Amino acid sequence: MILFTPNKKLKNGWEVRPSFAASLNKKDRGVLFKLQGYFNCGGVRPCKSDNTYKYEVRSLEDLRKKIIPHFLKYKPLIKIKEFEVFNEVVLLMKEKKHLSESGLRKIVGLAKTINRQENKKNFPRLLMKK
Repeated sequence: MILFTPNKKLKNGWEVRPSFAASLNKKDRGVLFKLQGYFNCGGVRPCKSDNTYKYEVRSLEDLRKKIIPHFLKYKPLIKIKEFEVFNEVVLLMKEKKHLSESGLRKIVGLAKTINRQENKKNFPRLLMKK
């Protein structure tokens, strides 16, 4: 998922935060701690909205150096398109494209293809401009 948070300190007014997450039921949360140990990054936390536990990595550096290389080597069996889009967004951010209006527009367009509908409420209004 790609998260967008209003931030007046940034020139374009939006902070872009890619987030890799995996969720499991409470009884299976041990698997998430093993993932955290394997990747040596991220955190595990309870998610009250759906009564699950979530392993999540938001650090751009950890995503670029640990998570994405793993899935480039061991291709995911599901959500392949989502992974490809996620990887493209992280690469654009590595190049600092998210700091410009045109780069942010591109990232928002990509994120719209993979983010779940309920997570689209904070999308930057840049796409509404003509």
